Formats: sequence, C-alpha cells, structure tokens
Amino acid sequence: MPSTTINWDNVSTHVQDYIMPRVRNNVFLANAAYYRMRDRLEHYSGGRKIVYPLAFEPEGGGGQWWNSNDKIDTRHRAPFTAAEYYAVNGVVPITVLQEEEDMIGGETQVMSLVANKMKLANRTAVALIGGSQGLFSDGSNSKAIAGLEKALPDAPGTLHTYGGIPTSSTQNTWWQSLADTTAYTTGTAAANFVQANNWAPLDKAWASIGLNSDGASPTLALCNWGAFNDISAACTKLDSSFRPQQDTDLRKAGFINITYKNAAIVVDPSVPRTAGKVEKMYFLNEDSFNLIVHEKRDLDFVPWREPVDQFLRVAYILWRGQLCFSERRCNLKMTNITTTATS
Repeated sequence: MPSTTINWDNVSTHVQDYIMPRVRNNVFLANAAYYRMRDRLEHYSGGRKIVYPLAFEPEGGGGQWWNSNDKIDTRHRAPFTAAEYYAVNGVVPITVLQEEEDMIGGETQVMSLVANKMKLANRTAVALIGGSQGLFSDGSNSKAIAGLEKALPDAPGTLHTYGGIPTSSTQNTWWQSLADTTAYTTGTAAANFVQANNWAPLDKAWASIGLNSDGASPTLALCNWGAFNDISAACTKLDSSFRPQQDTDLRKAGFINITYKNAAIVVDPSVPRTAGKVEKMYFLNEDSFNLIVHEKRDLDFVPWREPVDQFLRVAYILWRGQLCFSERRCNLKMTNITTTATS
C-alpha cells in the first residue's frame, strides 16, 4: 500500500481559519472579567513598555477661584500621568509525534487527530490566561501576567511598586487599591458575612470605593463558590424585600451571577481559595483596567514545523500582553472569608 503524503500547509490553514477563532472565543469565555473585556480589548504595536495613561489627576488641585490681586497657585502637579507595564509572553505548543503520523492514513484522519490536539490546546490556553498564573496571578512568576492578586494586594499600604509607580501608606497614596481584611465567616451560626449580616459587608465595599474614588462604584464582583453560596442564600432569605436579578448577557454566556446594586456578582472557581476554605472576593470597576495585547500576538497561530533533534511536528499558539490598570483606588479586595459552612 503506497504511503500517503500529508500536506501540512493545508492542515495549518484549516486550523488557522476554522479552529483558532473558536480558541480565541473560548479564552474570553474563561471568566466573566475577560468576557466583558472582549469588546474593549486594546492592541498595541510594540515598544519596550506599555505606557498606560492614568484615568484621573493623581495630585488634584490646579484650579482656583480668585479675586482682585490674589496670587495664582502655579505649583507643578500630577508628576505621574501614566503607568508603565512590561508585556509578558505566553505560548501553548501543539505536538504531533511522527509515530502518531505514521499510524494514520490520510488528511481526513490527520484533521481528526489535529482537532483533538487543538481541543487540549484550547483548554491549556484558557487555563494559562484565565487561571492562577493569568488573571488571578500574584506576580510571583515574573514571566506571567501581573494579575488581580498583584494589582490588588492584601496589604496595599505596604510599600510596593505597581505600574512603575511606588506607593505606600505615606507615598503616592492615590495609587493604592483598597482592601477589607475583616475576618468574615459565611453561614448562619456565628457568622458575619452577607447571609447573617443583611448584606452589610457588600454595602461597606461599595461605600469604601465610592468614598475613596470620587464616587466610582464596582461594576463586577468575582468570588468563589463558598462566598457565592452565602450571597445566594441571602437572596433567598430577603426575597420578600427585593427580587435579585441576573445580568442577562453573562447568563447567556454561561456565567452564574447575581446582580446587586449596579454590579454583577459572578462565581469563578479560579478566585483564590485555600485548603482551609478561606476565600477572597474582588470588587472591580471595569473602567479602571483593561487587557492590552500585542496586535501580532493575540493568540496567533504559528504553523507546524519539524525540530532538528526530535521526530515530531510542533505548532504554537502565541500571546503577548498585560493586564493594565489606569486607576486602582476604585477596586477592593476582601482577603479573609471563611466558607466552611457554605462550601
């Protein structure tokens, strides 16, 4: 039986035209934050750094009322007008061993093999960009996205640098995020979170953000299952007072959510949670951050090639970018929610 020659250029074209659009779409379906960023994603063309303008005047002032011969306050203000971020590189390799290629008999079977390989690559890309080393990264891996744990530290008053700007309780305080370090407990017995406390912890988060950021408010809250179950139970308990709604767009995309005030509260199992069932919760103002991606590396597919020292073919999915904040003070993180009773 004559051997079949596989045209790998045709295979690459099929992947690029028919499979990669689904991969890109599924990455944005990885979590609610990315899903709501899909239409406002920003691209950049290059450069050593991503220079991201601040969304407010950090130092304030600069304007005044005057009369007669009053002296005008001409002090130099707002020395910081932008934050600076370094882009990071992500890659998902897809390999086809020569042994696998030898066991199949034509392009149809190759396409089936490649389709299965791409399903695994799809899951890997989703986990890479949306998981603990992606959206929720704490910055401990300097090669990974500087995620929410990095942008919203547990102790924002401790001296640290983010976006190239140093900040602490005494330095550039306008660049700090907010944190609620209260030890919350879910459930009803000896509890003090939402279900047992008449939504007070969430109201406190809204007030803290509004008072510290000129009236801004969260538009998206992310939590894990323990905190979400407590909030869901609170909805049932107070159904006679108000009827909780859902964000329809998020629901249709498969995200379980509850709308409270003007924000969608969404359950995401990638939100940090310890073995002791202690969870965190994020209250985010989506106007204050975005995903900035290189225009040539936005989940770009690199066709199959053969290495010189291995009998296989390998293709790559490449991504380059960073999660960038233009304002941190309108975002808050709860750091300590014990959820033994609800998860």
